[in-house]
Amino acid sequence: MTAARRKGIQVPLNVKDNRFPLLPRANRAVADVLREGIVNGSFEPGERLKEEEIAEALGVSRTPVREAFLVLATEGLIDLPANRGARAVVRVFDVSELAMIYDIRVLLEAYAVCKAAERVTPTLLASLEASCDKLAALPTGDAAELAAENREFHNLIIDAAGSERLSFIAGTMLQVPLGYKKARWADPTFHELVLTGHRRIVAALRLGDGSLAAEQMRKHLEEVSSDFRRRSAKKGADLLTLQQATSK
Repeated sequence: MTAARRKGIQVPLNVKDNRFPLLPRANRAVADVLREGIVNGSFEPGERLKEEEIAEALGVSRTPVREAFLVLATEGLIDLPANRGARAVVRVFDVSELAMIYDIRVLLEAYAVCKAAERVTPTLLASLEASCDKLAALPTGDAAELAAENREFHNLIIDAAGSERLSFIAGTMLQVPLGYKKARWADPTFHELVLTGHRRIVAALRLGDGSLAAEQMRKHLEEVSSDFRRRSAKKGADLLTLQQATSK
């Protein structure tokens, strides 16, 4: 049994990733499956992705797998060898890269939530409230579900800004593998910090105040960024052994 099969990879029946609409469906499906596998921790940082094994597991030829690798490389999720051989490696992030991701997110998501405030609807508010309620109900320590719900909240706001380009750029900033998040989501203080930040953002959006919403988004991301920097300073810069000081 291949490594890919052991991880239970399946091609989704309804591929939701439309960020590369010119790619054939099979290519997008493979990219979608591998992206989710990297983000949810099925594939770990530094792990090799073997083109032949993935093609066999997904029931496709090697061509869509090879092209999916190129997509994921542009998103910064994998590294490809210089000779573009049959193997790719899940990218390993260091502390400085993760810190920079926060800095970029502050800029992008403050803008996104300001634009979303101009387009806010009862449906969006209801979805954001439901996300907050789900985040509150999930048990601390359920890192996969907590991280997924956190991404859902931020993606709802990014998409509500109404820009496909912004959704692509900002969305890639949220694609940090689960291995860098587990220990933080095991901390009830961090869980509460994130939830409080989300509720403040929703309250600002409910008022339709874009400036206030942007201020709350900046405050929220700066708080979790400060938490990350504090934990990483304690644990050192080796993120292969650092699941205790990882990104949200």
